[in-house]
Amino acid sequence: MLRFVASAGFALLVAQTGHAAEIKVITPDPIPQARIVRGECSASLTGLIEAGDAQKIEAIDAGGMETRVRLSFAAESSASDEDPPPMARALCLTDSEGGNFEEALKIAEYLRSSGWVAVVPRNGRCLSACAIAFLGGALLSSNSDGGERAPFRVMDVSATVGFHAPLFPEGMDPDAKVPMSLALEFLRDGMASIQELRATLTEDDFPSAGATLPATLMLDMLSHAGNDDFGYVDTVDKAGAYNIRLAGVPTIPIDAEALYRLCNNAVNWAFGLHSRGDAALTSWSYKLCKHNEDDGAECAALGTGKALIHNLRAGVTVQSRHHICSIEGGPNPGDDYQVTSQRVNGAEFERSFEPWATLPHYMPLADLARMRGSIDVRAYRELQPSSQYDAGSLSLSAFLKALPGNVLVIDGKEESTESLIINFSKNGTAEILWPEGSIDRTPYTLTEDGACFTKVKASSGRVCARMKVDKESDSWNWSFSPLYPDVLVRFQRPGRVVPPDAR
Repeated sequence: MLRFVASAGFALLVAQTGHAAEIKVITPDPIPQARIVRGECSASLTGLIEAGDAQKIEAIDAGGMETRVRLSFAAESSASDEDPPPMARALCLTDSEGGNFEEALKIAEYLRSSGWVAVVPRNGRCLSACAIAFLGGALLSSNSDGGERAPFRVMDVSATVGFHAPLFPEGMDPDAKVPMSLALEFLRDGMASIQELRATLTEDDFPSAGATLPATLMLDMLSHAGNDDFGYVDTVDKAGAYNIRLAGVPTIPIDAEALYRLCNNAVNWAFGLHSRGDAALTSWSYKLCKHNEDDGAECAALGTGKALIHNLRAGVTVQSRHHICSIEGGPNPGDDYQVTSQRVNGAEFERSFEPWATLPHYMPLADLARMRGSIDVRAYRELQPSSQYDAGSLSLSAFLKALPGNVLVIDGKEESTESLIINFSKNGTAEILWPEGSIDRTPYTLTEDGACFTKVKASSGRVCARMKVDKESDSWNWSFSPLYPDVLVRFQRPGRVVPPDAR
């Protein structure tokens, strides 16, 4: 359990349990990046970060390392003598509950200035101050190459990485009343820590590397109070939005739908547009074309399988109602896609992505960790409830039967209204996230036309919700009468929306 000490500002984290960090040298030589993303490192850090740890890491390699800032890299075995694999040094953060925040900033600063990659390897655990150090991972080129730097942080899909906001001082009840002067002191200290973090993790200048400290990560960090409340990097969406590379991902099949999702994810991660209730595709009318071509015949001629991959290497364009993306690349890990995404308002963004960025944004990393071989993305597609009067549409009974283990997303009548989201766990407990942000956890049972909940919104008895068809709008409605009568059912999908209290 970790807390800030007020006398030193919010920046000092003190460990109540755990052991001081142990730093081990694994190899003094640079390592090919292809092996680093598989979890191989130059040194490892285990335990709580304490004053002096940054100097211990610096002593391993006082000169740091300059390398080619190349975000796409081939497997080590495929490199030629003329084009050897890009090399780097890496620090594995294997098991750390946190520690001294100021020292973590020093570690992050050293990693960035010296060109060390940061890795949380298979089954690793990196929380609190450790997660701050992790964000310092970077690649650094020589001045002759322009002196470029790019953030380079890798976590295995089986690893745990968690962030939180500045905390109250040791022993203080968060609900206790304090003098205004003391509250203002806490606020000033907390803001000073945030400013120091932002100054350490400044933006880099490599065009397609992505942000070092994305705004979405900062906001998520500030929304968690610490102790047992962490913002975990536990979905494809968070890894992509926070600019963290994933290791241990199974083979991913590439088809037109995968490229649609890649474009959708690229736009949403660039502009921070994803929300908890979003579908896999937030735009519509997607089509796939050769570069500079947009007629139907050319789009249809791209083909599938090897033909699609061949065209993809030459470059394709994804177009939709709100997004347009130029995509070039290959399907293998390390052969990143170069994506130039653009919104209809003209805003443009370029970034390099690995094949896992083609997955549905809500896919849990824990699911990827359990998979072997190739991923069956079909299991993560949304069920779209069209009218039961339409020929060939999904039946109400089939839709309800699929609810356990999935999330139901329901929209309010007003466009500005946040979605009502219900997670139906397989153990018979539902988590209801109301539009205003409150959460109900209640047992549920499925009925022939909906679901019943033991306790909802401090109700005194059982509350049932019914699905019904609105013949005028030809849509399914969900009646949570009298709380939310006749709201629109959008879809259900896998993946939790309300995160667990601890992982």
